[in-house]
Amino acid sequence: MVSVLMVPSTAPVVPLHTVAVDLSQLDRRSYDSLQASGLFKSLLVRLVEDDLAFVDASDRADIVVRLLHQKRGVLTIVVHTREGTRSRQAEFTQPDDERAHLELIHLALELVREARTDLPPASLAPGHVTGTADASRGEIRTQGGAASLWSGRNQGLLAEVEASVRRGIIALDVSVDLHQAFGLPHTLSVWEWGVFIGARTTHSLGVPWLTGFAGLNVGLWQQLYRYADGTSPPEQNSRFDLAGIARIGMEVEVSAWCRLGMQGGTLVTLHDVVHRTQTIVLWEAPHVRPFVGVVGTLIF
Repeated sequence: MVSVLMVPSTAPVVPLHTVAVDLSQLDRRSYDSLQASGLFKSLLVRLVEDDLAFVDASDRADIVVRLLHQKRGVLTIVVHTREGTRSRQAEFTQPDDERAHLELIHLALELVREARTDLPPASLAPGHVTGTADASRGEIRTQGGAASLWSGRNQGLLAEVEASVRRGIIALDVSVDLHQAFGLPHTLSVWEWGVFIGARTTHSLGVPWLTGFAGLNVGLWQQLYRYADGTSPPEQNSRFDLAGIARIGMEVEVSAWCRLGMQGGTLVTLHDVVHRTQTIVLWEAPHVRPFVGVVGTLIF
């Protein structure tokens, strides 16, 4: 699905603590390695998902994260607030070491969360950024998934490909969904597909590597069917309907670029569809159909 940014224009602004990431004390080689590996961008995204507002390192942020290269193969993470300073060390020897990247991000998030508990509630102080619209700077994601979709008594395979543009915790998305119905009599074949647009929100679930999401999409759904019983010419046709998909799920971060998880939801169409002969019901698709499955996300 492709996610689209939605920024409320009239809702009250919720003050957030601000955070800055300072790389100015890194040597050139370490700085280039961080940028090339994507670790810096991944850290910013995780801080925003933790309901922090990202500001430039030159601004007066509530929380400042500094990365220092004090000895070979080790980065020191320093988190400073007006209430005090915390620090931890993390291994950083290879720019393409995903395990080391995750460890560094998780350590930084733990220090930031500890530091935030000592701060008073955020206020709308002049000069502070209180929204997250600019924080993730247009992160692009692609997502693929497969799920079991229940159509009355029958199951089918629901596959989805999605692309999204995300800023902060809100994204607008576009997706293409395909459904192959199973358990049909040999005389009937049914394929369904749809194109959807919508929005989703993502939040941290209390640990740095686990996030939850919820989304709502609307679009156009088409069913293509063919019926051939051998006694008359085959009948084939298609039906269009308006549809929506509501979903919730969670994902585990397996690398700085990849997440895997599970989701569940409901496909809703305006109309029921029933395929029947004069004597029996061959297949039916109620207007509310639940699904559950797996998802994978790539982050660019």
